[in-house]
Amino acid sequence: MKDKITVFFWFDRDLKEVVAYYRDILNKGGKAYFEEVAYNLMSDVPGQKVELATVRIFGSAYHFMGARRHVDFNESVSLMITTEDQAETDYYWDAFTKEGKEIECGWCRDKYGLSWQITPRKLLELNTSKDKDVARYAMQQMMKMKKIVIKDLER
Repeated sequence: MKDKITVFFWFDRDLKEVVAYYRDILNKGGKAYFEEVAYNLMSDVPGQKVELATVRIFGSAYHFMGARRHVDFNESVSLMITTEDQAETDYYWDAFTKEGKEIECGWCRDKYGLSWQITPRKLLELNTSKDKDVARYAMQQMMKMKKIVIKDLER
């Protein structure tokens, strides 16, 4: 792995199941945005199965571990997907919340408890607009939403 620092996620699940879940969601429309680079079964002692996988998501490396753990994920760490339009926003939102949970302001949690920000590029543009009224309005609208609806961000 050429990356000096990578994000490491610890799942309390069978890792093959976890990898398949994210592959199914992220590889859409014939494009491979999720790639399993390596997999290793470290231990398969009854009750102490430990699996490691290295994956690439949108080109960035991540390490996944499947083993018993005693801590849940929380919103202090999230992955943000910048979407190009409402259809892509809806796709990721629906996929992650299907068995997960909707949270405010474009945040959601998937079925494993990992937090995602499904963020339209238009929201980022509006929130950083030099026109402070435009930025303020977009932020106020976003604060009222769970899934971001792009058309409702502009006056």
